[in-house]
Amino acid sequence: MSLQVIDDLLNNWKNPNYNGLEIENYPPVINTELKRNKLMKNKTRKDIEQMKYIKPNPYVINHYKDPINNLYDFHRDYNFAKSGKYKYHILNDYINTEILDKYIKKNIKNVLEIGFNTGEISGFLLHKLPEVEVTSIEYNENIYSWYAKAFIDELFPTRHIMLTGLPHEVINLIHFKQLILFKYDMIVINSNCPNLYNIISKIKEYSHEQTIIIINKVCPHHAYGLYPYMVMKKLMNNNILTFIEHNKTDKHYINGIAVLKFVFNNNSDNKELNPNIYKDIELNILLSELKKFVEDREEDQFADNSIIKTYIQKLMAEGIRIDKELIKLIKEKFNINI
Repeated sequence: MSLQVIDDLLNNWKNPNYNGLEIENYPPVINTELKRNKLMKNKTRKDIEQMKYIKPNPYVINHYKDPINNLYDFHRDYNFAKSGKYKYHILNDYINTEILDKYIKKNIKNVLEIGFNTGEISGFLLHKLPEVEVTSIEYNENIYSWYAKAFIDELFPTRHIMLTGLPHEVINLIHFKQLILFKYDMIVINSNCPNLYNIISKIKEYSHEQTIIIINKVCPHHAYGLYPYMVMKKLMNNNILTFIEHNKTDKHYINGIAVLKFVFNNNSDNKELNPNIYKDIELNILLSELKKFVEDREEDQFADNSIIKTYIQKLMAEGIRIDKELIKLIKEKFNINI
């Protein structure tokens, strides 16, 4: 991507029939064998580097009375952390449970989660819905997921099932040869696993017309959020999913959570999405591309850097707030005041 992306998006957003960001041959189909080998290599490297930082936890699990707020404490007491030196690093889900809470209904009894990770989403749902049962599919390449599973099982016995393996393989085994397929009331996608398009398409078999689909990390301006967004868009374009809403989790748009449903019987519920919704989801791509341009541009006192001011004005015209870090970087590198 580049400044050309900014110009292309600004032009495309003017099209009343705009159908979202297009990237050639994306999302990719990933070779399963290569992905499995890569996961194994990544796990081996991470375990060698970080397992030494795990500390004994002096507390039993029942010490942690609040399964929502205390899960972080539980991880911290083993020295699992989202960042910092001398820690075993955990993947940040950037989840906003207040958004999940909007879609929690008493008639939700069975939830399927793709991507257990730290157990935060499972713990929240199990706590909020005393009768719900959650099935999670997780490759379990991170040791903290094992600890989180123990935490969940202790606080919510017999209500959580963990299926271990690559999700697009496990999803084909989930019915275990039953003649009547099991139906889930809510499905949470919390993983950038390979072949996500095929996984979600397959999950339709285990859904009904009222099943709520939650896709986490739909924020295409971040590296972790482009893939879920493009998968979601392709599923909508192919009349598999219909859009309900997209929520930005905070004012800085660190994360986005999309809410959808499956399309059944080609009904009329799957209306074409308003181009302004695509624009709202994609808007911060402009800022991230400008940041990359500024970071990569060589410092040269004789260069004409007026192009930076030009693109700053373009972004501000779209209502994008230029953050303080970028303003400071532009001032330090190019002596330009914004």
